[in-house]
Amino acid sequence: MDPHPLIQDNSPIMPTPRIISFKNQKEFEQINLKGKKIVCKYFILILQKELIDTSKIYLGLKINRKVGNAVKRNKIRRRLKHTMRDFVSVPECSNLLGSRFLIIPKHNIFKAKYAELLQDLNFFAKAEI
Repeated sequence: MDPHPLIQDNSPIMPTPRIISFKNQKEFEQINLKGKKIVCKYFILILQKELIDTSKIYLGLKINRKVGNAVKRNKIRRRLKHTMRDFVSVPECSNLLGSRFLIIPKHNIFKAKYAELLQDLNFFAKAEI
């Protein structure tokens, strides 16, 4: 099995955290106003460091209809959730557990590979730290 693309040494991968979705429009508006925005190649990521429960990821996805039909949007949603779960399970990024994330994908995300999505998140982690 190939090593995780974000792990530089042989440090262990932490247990996978649970993903909690935003439930109402108020949560989306709150993070949009107070969060730190970083524009990447495939998505815009907004982070609000508000440690609520450090065993979970609070994730909101804003996927516009322009990205594609319902099948494509659901595939993007599944891929982003999986990518976020793997990204936060890396020990270097564990300080982001419990924070709130809002991801707004761009139209070119559907053609992106898993490794490219992880690279964008890695870019975010470097900018955040």
